[in-house]
Amino acid sequence: MPANKVSQREPRQASFASLLDGLLPGLALRGQGPSAAQIGALEAFARLMLDWNKSLNLTGARGVEDLVEDHLGDPLVAAEEVAQGARVMDVGAGGGLPGLALAILRPDLRLVLIEPRAKRVAFLRTATRELGLKGVEVFGGRVEQFEPSGRPSVAISRATFPPELWVPMGKSLVAPDPASRVFAFLGDREAPDTLPSPLSTRSYRLPKGQTRVLLGFGAP
Repeated sequence: MPANKVSQREPRQASFASLLDGLLPGLALRGQGPSAAQIGALEAFARLMLDWNKSLNLTGARGVEDLVEDHLGDPLVAAEEVAQGARVMDVGAGGGLPGLALAILRPDLRLVLIEPRAKRVAFLRTATRELGLKGVEVFGGRVEQFEPSGRPSVAISRATFPPELWVPMGKSLVAPDPASRVFAFLGDREAPDTLPSPLSTRSYRLPKGQTRVLLGFGAP
């Protein structure tokens, strides 16, 4: 090789599975984490989201690494908190986090994804179809326009409403049953004083050091 030429190699990108391995320790999951099939489905979902993100603002993530490290921790933790066979409503489903990720991680759940923006609805329906997800309904409209055949046992929302607005809203959506839950994700700030006392609290840390908390509230 000529002396004036320097061999330059592009940095090797970490695999999706290795990125996920780096995320899991901070979550302190009680189980073994996602299966190989679920990891493959999560990767397909992530790449589909990033592909659509080129023309539609679904996420602020710039690539797979950002998407895994900043966004997948929430659904992985929530997947351990939602009761078996629950009917779950994700309000403000956006790009499918946590809703579609929950459908991948917990195929026993029945999910309805509520999203008013038409282009995001198109993405959610395309992703549901291409990923072969069962038990997922996508509703294009505002939550107050949705007329369910039965009230959900779980309401969840991420990065759509401030918690002091979301928790009372979620309580009005779920069935009035002791087993019903409203879940709220909080960042590295304390819960507002106006929130009721949660029935459950899960704290976890993301790879870049962010502390996250998932609070579970009972029905009225």
